[in-house]
Amino acid sequence: MHDFTSIRNHPERHLGTASGALTRGYSLERPMTARERKVVAVLSANPTNTLTIHSEDKSRREMTRSFQCIRKRFYRARKRPLIYVATVARANGGAGYHIHALLWSYVHAPMLGGWCKELGLGWPMLRQLDCAFPGDLNYWAQGAYVLTQHDVAFGYRQDDRHERVPKFEHDLLHPQNRTLATHSPELLSALDMAKDPAVPDDALCSRLPRFSNSYRAADRPQRRVA
Repeated sequence: MHDFTSIRNHPERHLGTASGALTRGYSLERPMTARERKVVAVLSANPTNTLTIHSEDKSRREMTRSFQCIRKRFYRARKRPLIYVATVARANGGAGYHIHALLWSYVHAPMLGGWCKELGLGWPMLRQLDCAFPGDLNYWAQGAYVLTQHDVAFGYRQDDRHERVPKFEHDLLHPQNRTLATHSPELLSALDMAKDPAVPDDALCSRLPRFSNSYRAADRPQRRVA
């Protein structure tokens, strides 16, 4: 008998089968890793866009400061904070760092491009993130891409292409908890559950939308195009 991977047999081996299994309420055949719990938590909070910003030669600290400047400009322009989960990474042997982020805030692309140009960054890549149905592999892959720059989740990995996160540095960035509590309590709750070892995997996965034949386009959250 072949030990094939499916949504019923070791679905945790592949992102596609894992997403299909979890959104149907099926169990995995092992506990989720810390990174996998974060993927489930963040995607359950329904991010609306992905953002990528490159630099030619900025250090990690310089890139982080540049992103902080963008957040401050966003706040001045919109009178509310930018809600995001981001990673700062550099390819093995690369010259400059780049940022990958999931967003829960509408950002006007030309305005963002102007800020990046003023800060000496490349033109940003801003894409709408939509979920056609629970378990949509494209949705899961785009989210996992951001969250696996330095780790592996459900067999999906980018970490072997990137330098390790420096010691004492966070591999995931997001607003402070008090900001999330006011402006994105769903994301804060999901992140807290992912970090809490007392919360079982099935409780965390229960936050995900569940697959059913009645799931229609009209039932999906409306997304504003940036």
